[in-house]
Amino acid sequence: ANTAWAFATARVEASTIFDAIAAEASPRLGDFSSQDIAKTAWAFSTAGADARTTFFDDIAATSSTRFDEFTSEEREDIASALRAAGVDAPVFEALSAEAETPLGEQRSSPQDKVDSA
Repeated sequence: ANTAWAFATARVEASTIFDAIAAEASPRLGDFSSQDIAKTAWAFSTAGADARTTFFDDIAATSSTRFDEFTSEEREDIASALRAAGVDAPVFEALSAEAETPLGEQRSSPQDKVDSA
């Protein structure tokens, strides 16, 4: 989660790295903390979801079964990331409208939220 977050935050084009992270992380998402799932979803969405839709499907499936573990901010980050990736995740659909940021406002990253706590 931290590696993906770092590359996304730096706005570094690293599709090979994100592909490798997705391949390794996908079967282990069940072991991720709720914060790590949210950070990873945010990072992949920020980096561009074009070739990684399957990974977003895995994030949606894992997140849907653990919905109650997420804070409202983590839910919003995941909903926004899934919406940007075009992934259908019914449990997050209601949140996706809330997660959209009005024009002119910048959404904070999951790490920003951790740092401010």
